[in-house]
Amino acid sequence: MKLNLLNIQPIKKIPDRLIYLNSVHKTIRPEQLHYIIFSTKTGKQDGEMLCHKTKMNLRDDYSGSSLAIDFLMANKRKQGVGTAFINFAKNLSRQMGCNGHIVLKADPFFTPNSAPHVFYRKCGFSTLDKKQDKKIDNYIKKHKDANWKDMLPTLMFYPEYHEKKQSFIKTLFKFFRVN
Repeated sequence: MKLNLLNIQPIKKIPDRLIYLNSVHKTIRPEQLHYIIFSTKTGKQDGEMLCHKTKMNLRDDYSGSSLAIDFLMANKRKQGVGTAFINFAKNLSRQMGCNGHIVLKADPFFTPNSAPHVFYRKCGFSTLDKKQDKKIDNYIKKHKDANWKDMLPTLMFYPEYHEKKQSFIKTLFKFFRVN
């Protein structure tokens, strides 16, 4: 039997990083998913992410399920690990029935010299405060890192938060509503 070398399909390129589900913490409610990202070049772990599905009721422009990222850590900065995890989380959110919505807490505690707010903003996240978003955008514009003195722990949302424009009557009704 003679092989026809022209019909052999090329081997697909293996990606530089792979993400896999390491464990599901069923003792915690809601169940928490633990993902690991590792380099196919070095075979070493590059970071990890903990997340769970939650009900969103913090935004007035969306109420439904959302993927909550509880912890996201990259072993080295500016290597694309965080971006890979965020892109993975966006797809995971859609697969879990959360319509691509993500919520997380940007906290400078673990990286006091480089608050994660700027990174998350670059990835399309926003806060509920437009002034805070403009402050973060200013750091991006100036190509500067914010530190723990500049940013407080803040909830951030994907997709970007858009404040609903309510009619004057609805605003009055909410104001005078009796429980």
